[in-house]
Amino acid sequence: GVSSAASDVCKRQERARFAEKLGSLPGVRIFPSQANYLMVELTGENVKATEITELLLTRYNLFIKDLSSKISRDDRQFLRIAIRNEEEDDVLVKALEEILTH
Repeated sequence: GVSSAASDVCKRQERARFAEKLGSLPGVRIFPSQANYLMVELTGENVKATEITELLLTRYNLFIKDLSSKISRDDRQFLRIAIRNEEEDDVLVKALEEILTH
């Protein structure tokens, strides 16, 4: 139907917007995705995916997935972040920014 095509376009637009905002944060590398989540690598020194995941949950009540245990490549740090809607995605960007810049 028309509505599902329209919602696919919206999802694609939001994924692109969200990826761009996340990618502008310090020490965040985005992997292109067609799915409803983004895979993110944390490239900052001494930044641990596990810690970020816990802080987002305990401090901001935001749930993301720590992928570092699943992808153990040279101690690289990976997260999986679901794409929701603009409002919720912006809350997550702001929270992640606060954690990474303080």
